[in-house]
Amino acid sequence: MVKVLNEPLWELRVKIEGMRCASCLNHLDSALTKAGAEKSDISIAKGFGKVWFKGPKEIDELFTEAILDAGYEPTKLSTEAVETFES
Repeated sequence: MVKVLNEPLWELRVKIEGMRCASCLNHLDSALTKAGAEKSDISIAKGFGKVWFKGPKEIDELFTEAILDAGYEPTKLSTEAVETFES
């Protein structure tokens, strides 16, 4: 079986201030999905999140803007490529 590299998946790591409850989490998750996130994993307790997306690396700004527009304070920590393979 040959594995073929698919388009890159990026992982944005971001510090997020201002989240207080599960409703905040749902609101933020919805904003990130609307901005084009493939998936997100946000921790209210840690004030930290990961957002996975496809496309040019530079669109990571769309997600930090979506967080800001949702009413929270984002600080981008890093954006790294994640290798994805399909069989």
